[in-house]
Amino acid sequence: MDHKFIHPIETRYRTDIANLFTEEKKLENWLKVEAVLAQVHAELGNITQEVAQEIK
Repeated sequence: MDHKFIHPIETRYRTDIANLFTEEKKLENWLKVEAVLAQVHAELGNITQEVAQEIK
């Protein structure tokens, strides 16, 4: 059976809100999270500040 998934954001919200949840935006936000985590790890001494900056 071929089922088509209907995403609630795509059907309930305007385009400008739906654009916040595109694959590109999700990836962009995950990369921001990774950069912040790297900075915290640098502050804790787990990695160097230089490595954290490379991740950023």
